[in-house]
Amino acid sequence: MLSGEPISLPAAASEEAKAYLRIEGTTEDELVSRLLRGSAELCEAFTGQALLARSFTGILPLGGAWTRLGATPVRAIVEVQTLADDGTASPLDPSAYSIDIDAGGDGWVRASAAGGQVRVSFAAGIAAEWSGLPEAL
Repeated sequence: MLSGEPISLPAAASEEAKAYLRIEGTTEDELVSRLLRGSAELCEAFTGQALLARSFTGILPLGGAWTRLGATPVRAIVEVQTLADDGTASPLDPSAYSIDIDAGGDGWVRASAAGGQVRVSFAAGIAAEWSGLPEAL
């Protein structure tokens, strides 16, 4: 299971879209913002990558196998915690897991304890800010 912060687009994105569409004034701002968010979400779904860097949390099974995190490109793996049956989390001893971010930006976690789940907090995104995204996206 993967959850993350919703994509938050800066005002510059809306202004660029309005200029492209030749929209003047502010009466269409909310509509343009909603369309941009929808477009960004579709782009992420199509490319399989988070556009702007933000926080994500993945719930992964324990068991010793390498497991890929659900969002890319991973910028940092911040924390690995065990999850109890009641949902409470506690830090996992660093000797009980391994983490890796490969050259393609995929994040990987391997926890050696058997059974249960771990919660992995990580950051992922192509660019830190709107201006850093490739023009084609």
